[in-house]
Amino acid sequence: MTQKNLFESPEAMRVGTILPRDYQRTDVAESFRLWDEGCRGVLTRLATGLGKTIATALKFRKWLDRSPNHRCMVLSYEQQLVWQFAEEIEDVLGITPGIEMGSEEIEPGKLPLITVASRQSLMRHELADAGQLQNLEMLGVATGGLIIPKRTAERILKVLMAGSESAEAAQAALQALQSDYRVDRETTAFSRLHKFDWRYDWLIAFDEAHKYSMRHTTTTGHIVEWFERNPNSRRSGLTATPKRSDNVSIGDRLFPGVAIDYSYRKAVKEGYAVPFVQKYIVVEKLDFKELKQLSKSQEDWDARLARILEGQLAELCQPTLDLVGTRKTLIFSPSVDMAKNVVAYINARVRCECNCGTVAWYPRVEIGDGARCRSCSNFLENSNVLYAGLSARCVWGELPPKERKAIYTAHQQGEFQFLSVCGLCREGYNDRDIACVAVFRPVSKEASSLAEQMKGRGGRPLKGCIDGMESRDQRLAAISNSHKPNCLVIDLVGITGLEDSATTVQIYADGIADEIVEEAEDIVLEDPDIDIEDAIEEATRRDAERKEQARLAEEADRLKRQQEAEERSRMRAEVEYTVHDRGAGKKSPNDATEKQLKYLAFLGMKIIGMIPSRKLAGRAISLLKEGKTCEEAAYLCGLDSDEWEPTRCTIKQKRALARRGINAEGLTPQQASALFDQQKRSEYQASNPSAFFDALEKIRSCQTHEDLDNVARSLKNSRANLSAEDWAEIKKAGANHRSSICPF
Repeated sequence: MTQKNLFESPEAMRVGTILPRDYQRTDVAESFRLWDEGCRGVLTRLATGLGKTIATALKFRKWLDRSPNHRCMVLSYEQQLVWQFAEEIEDVLGITPGIEMGSEEIEPGKLPLITVASRQSLMRHELADAGQLQNLEMLGVATGGLIIPKRTAERILKVLMAGSESAEAAQAALQALQSDYRVDRETTAFSRLHKFDWRYDWLIAFDEAHKYSMRHTTTTGHIVEWFERNPNSRRSGLTATPKRSDNVSIGDRLFPGVAIDYSYRKAVKEGYAVPFVQKYIVVEKLDFKELKQLSKSQEDWDARLARILEGQLAELCQPTLDLVGTRKTLIFSPSVDMAKNVVAYINARVRCECNCGTVAWYPRVEIGDGARCRSCSNFLENSNVLYAGLSARCVWGELPPKERKAIYTAHQQGEFQFLSVCGLCREGYNDRDIACVAVFRPVSKEASSLAEQMKGRGGRPLKGCIDGMESRDQRLAAISNSHKPNCLVIDLVGITGLEDSATTVQIYADGIADEIVEEAEDIVLEDPDIDIEDAIEEATRRDAERKEQARLAEEADRLKRQQEAEERSRMRAEVEYTVHDRGAGKKSPNDATEKQLKYLAFLGMKIIGMIPSRKLAGRAISLLKEGKTCEEAAYLCGLDSDEWEPTRCTIKQKRALARRGINAEGLTPQQASALFDQQKRSEYQASNPSAFFDALEKIRSCQTHEDLDNVARSLKNSRANLSAEDWAEIKKAGANHRSSICPF
């Protein structure tokens, strides 16, 4: 890329009415630099609401300008997102994309410049299995060398067995199918993907890139491999939340390059997103700690959560109504039934303004029939009702797309205030007027990206609020003075606090230490009116203060020891001493202990290049003691291959076992120790089954260090009955067993 292109002015990059923001210009320039240097896949991480669609359209325009052989495609997940992406590209570029999804198909041989496709439409069809092929052969249809989809085989077998079609006609139909564009003989696959000629130079944009992985070969791998046949084709990954709940990396193979990583916290500071205001509703019967222990998956978590919350609907909805005011609100629920019940609860109430000026929600049936103002106790009449229509509607996944779209449109046009959803609107739903997000579906920290997607629906400034403003201060002032200066986020908190629940603080917390995030969460809980950014700054200050106090204590301890040493030197005292290396900084209380690390090494896993947390080390130890291999334990703990290495038994253990005819190659220290003890027990049981063997049995039965201490005291009384060799072996067995008892 030339210097001219790298530093071109915003006006030079204008596309239609769109003037790119500074971070969008950076994303485009860096993406093309990486692609031109040979990087096949580049990731764009822009926080929710920062214009990933516009950034993609800008890249498409620049890519298509390169030659008539260049083509672009957006690969998306959901029907709604496919239509939405196509509409926005047409708005920005003035190019009508082709759509490949369901019954909407692009004609083979007439590829548009830009295609928006659903990933499902490009999947490979499952091919006929051996049983189906055998049945076709038995019915007189030759299948050798033919590519036959499973469903086609099912249909032909059905008509042949019914006698409504001859074997010759079926044979002819299968032969004709082999010339269909969906058949690819090189990969023996059948897919609509094959109409998109890989000989074009393609730029494939993976919308919501965190959902893609090369592990999912049936839905992703074959698409990547198809377009990679052309070495000039490239990939663009678009996501607001690159973290996957299964911890599978989307980098490496798919998107090894990163063009930009622009967090929500940075967007708020630079005036491109509105700040969040956090409020909590306490649910007495909700215990996140217990919920985490019982739930086997996010789906199980949602089901259990719905059962708890549906019995406390009033405790959720009434505080929400009191908090939101007139804000357009999106409410996320863990089940369809609960989403519908939320709508029923809200629509059974109306918002009233008393003559005293108090505004609140009251049961609809009580207006004019006994409802009283909360402040002055005056009776409320129909004339006090601010809006008599229904204030809430509901959408869920199984609702027909046309009905769903109509409800979305009505909400976007302000026909009602509350949109209650289940399983929808988490990604790609764009309505800048949403000023409150109520999460009645809290998720675990492992699924924190889902929480960010939901809350991010309210992060966009109002339409036109900051357009054309190059100055950060101008943008911040415009947002502050707008009708949407912030977004209210309503979360639930259980009787055990937030525990494992993902929080709004975490959206701001990119690159911030876990202990600071946890303290900031506690600060927000203690002070519901505090700004989240202020809470993080306060937590950071407290953390720095604790570290400074620890440093001063360490320095005082060092000076004290130095003075004591100087005094001993002046007294010329002769002492025996041991030197211990001390680290330059104070060890974090969350770091794994030395005993944990040594015990891990004894079990076969040595941690290298990092200091694991106490929690991670404890989990690894538990997994290894359960019988997991080191590789399995590392994978489950999220350790990369360069963060651990296997430990093997010592030379001394190898020699001791070799003397007994045992090859100890590949054994961990624990395995070698256990095998050696087993051999010794067998040997001594044969030669001396009395006092010596009883002593070993007592040692083996010990579960704690205290048990071992008691056995040691009792054995001192029987030492006279043991030979020196037996006594030495017992002491060794006791020491080995003590090292195998978990030290914490």
